[in-house]
Amino acid sequence: MKLEELTGRQRPTNIPKTAQEVMTWAKCAIESGRYKTDGEFLDALAVLLGNIGNELLDDTKKIGVVSYADGPILDEWPFKEGKYPFHIKDNITGKNVADPRVVLIGRLAYQLGSVSGQGHEYMYELYVLTGKYYHSYMSSLSIAWDGIGSWRY
Repeated sequence: MKLEELTGRQRPTNIPKTAQEVMTWAKCAIESGRYKTDGEFLDALAVLLGNIGNELLDDTKKIGVVSYADGPILDEWPFKEGKYPFHIKDNITGKNVADPRVVLIGRLAYQLGSVSGQGHEYMYELYVLTGKYYHSYMSSLSIAWDGIGSWRY
């Protein structure tokens, strides 16, 4: 019997806690040659983004279901009190600002796509892929990415 079956919960994932850890992860992933295509790398980034977004959701409650682009139908979880997914609270202003990890991942996707003149398309593909792993609606990710390259949604 698996731990998930015994506890009813999935194992915690190793989510980078800082933008520097995201950069280290991306550098190792690229240098290792683990991902043979840009699509495979984007899917790995989508899993990472989904996990970052899900950190600020309350997985003990279900308020509906959500699905994107022929992806799986996921339980929709509410935001944790005072939290906004893909964002962090700025210590100086007290306002929610885009999480640096999320901004860095968006920039990585844009730069990767820019090599072939498709920066916006790569970001959009990553946005759609993230919807397969994120248990809420994607508007908070779109807001966090506003201003990266040609991203405007």
